[in-house]
Amino acid sequence: MEQEIEQKITRFLSEKTEIPAEELDPGTMLTEFGITSLQFLGYVAGIESMFDIRLSERDLNDIYTIRDLAEKVTKKCHERA
Repeated sequence: MEQEIEQKITRFLSEKTEIPAEELDPGTMLTEFGITSLQFLGYVAGIESMFDIRLSERDLNDIYTIRDLAEKVTKKCHERA
């Protein structure tokens, strides 16, 4: 499930940033892709909507990569189920 979520998040970020999905390495820091903290918050709102979850401020403090984000989203989806 986490890999599927990671792929969806990667596609979402690819659309938003106009960076090809194949160039968005899930282990690379989001800042390396030029994503600012303000942009990230906007993207998180879209991701929360996509998966019908809410990420707390505490959750967001531990997210540095797409993989980190996918792990948090997966956890929240499991909690919701």
